[in-house]
Amino acid sequence: MYAERKYLTFDRELLALSETLFHYRILIRQGQRLYTATDHKNLVIYINSGSKVETNRKLKNQETPANISARIFKETVETLLESNKKEQLKEFVFTTYDQLNLNLETINKNRSETTKLLEEMGKIYKRLDKIDQRINDVRYDLKSETNRLAITKLVNEHTRKINSLVRLHKKNKNNPPTININ
Repeated sequence: MYAERKYLTFDRELLALSETLFHYRILIRQGQRLYTATDHKNLVIYINSGSKVETNRKLKNQETPANISARIFKETVETLLESNKKEQLKEFVFTTYDQLNLNLETINKNRSETTKLLEEMGKIYKRLDKIDQRINDVRYDLKSETNRLAITKLVNEHTRKINSLVRLHKKNKNNPPTININ
């Protein structure tokens, strides 16, 4: 139980920090520095401990395809410079530049499509929020106690009617109608 409490506190603190960074994302993009303070020692100890999660994240970030291709480019340029192969170096640099230029052109073409899709996603999220609000309003309006009372009233009325009809039927069955011949 004690460990579970620490874990929940840690998660809450990380959530608060991420929400703070998300709130001030415009200032961060502009290059302003933000200092955040925490009153939980667990978080500070966890960050400074160098745990496996942190090292795995660092390794994962370092081994992205862009970092790998940049490292390969740097190594090939260094080997070509050391061996004084200027012609091959020139060809290699120009081919990689052309490849990067093609990639940038495709990125620019896809940018307009992604902005349209993001706008559509925003509209869809707004619709979903409205639907969620309507559902919450309906849930609020449908109070369980009042529904139960209304349903029990209806059931009681119908059972009374059914019981009275059953009694009438039994009465008629036991007492056949008499015909006056006089």
